[in-house]
Amino acid sequence: MSEPRDAIDRRCLLGGGVTGLALLVVPGCGSSITPATADDAGADAAPDPDAAADAAADASCRACKKDASTLVVKLSQHPSLAKPGGSALLTDARYSDPACAQSTIIVVQPEAGKFVAFSASCTHACCTVAFDGTGFACPCHGSTFDLSGNVTGGPAPQNLPALAVCSDGCGNVSIELK
Repeated sequence: MSEPRDAIDRRCLLGGGVTGLALLVVPGCGSSITPATADDAGADAAPDPDAAADAAADASCRACKKDASTLVVKLSQHPSLAKPGGSALLTDARYSDPACAQSTIIVVQPEAGKFVAFSASCTHACCTVAFDGTGFACPCHGSTFDLSGNVTGGPAPQNLPALAVCSDGCGNVSIELK
């Protein structure tokens, strides 16, 4: 037995309204999403179904800062980073860590949806640290660091310099290189 067409349309409309409302309350990383008003588009503007679909897709992702000092990492290009427990070493000439003046960054997803990024240079002798599943280890002289970048052992005199990270929830991780 099929339902009347009006019942299906009402259910779709209600479902879309609830989804739209939920998308407006998704937290962002330093920005806010505000609903558009009739004044924003003009009273004569005809609805564009393609633009509405694009806007809904964009609204489902959190807004992360993206400017000249931001490195945007696409998880599709770094499959090892795309799963919890994964990590990636990245190099960006715009970054120079304060201890060693090197441009290598280590990014880790310690748990689903949470990312951390640090200078990959050990603060002892500037060797590149590696993620060992629970923290970071330096292969040169044995320094170790926890997931917050804090020194937990070895000759390293300082913590790993941390970088601000934001995940948009749609496959991109933004790292502030300042």
